[in-house]
Amino acid sequence: MEIPKINVIYNFSEFLKKFNIIPLAFSLVISLNLNQLVNSFSINIITPIINSLFQNNNIKLEERNITILNVTFPFGKFLISLTQFFMTVLTLYLMYILYNFITNEELNIVINPIPKK
Repeated sequence: MEIPKINVIYNFSEFLKKFNIIPLAFSLVISLNLNQLVNSFSINIITPIINSLFQNNNIKLEERNITILNVTFPFGKFLISLTQFFMTVLTLYLMYILYNFITNEELNIVINPIPKK
């Protein structure tokens, strides 16, 4: 019985093409860097603006807590995480629109005009 010869390089390249591994890897790297950028923007730009709203107490947003029934909830850290999440979603949405504009694909967005009275 003869052992069939397998072209490993060819099979590997077909695997990469079939499962779109290369675009997936690029997407992962871009999303990780995007996450870092959004976190930095949120912590270094948005958080100081929010801190300035609470300037009279001299307490930073990260240090803001709510205590209910002797349980302390760090809502400042939650607000920062929530801001980072919404900024990431907004950035991805804008990238989606930009991608569709560049590739001339039709956007699957329905914009309803405000009816005039």
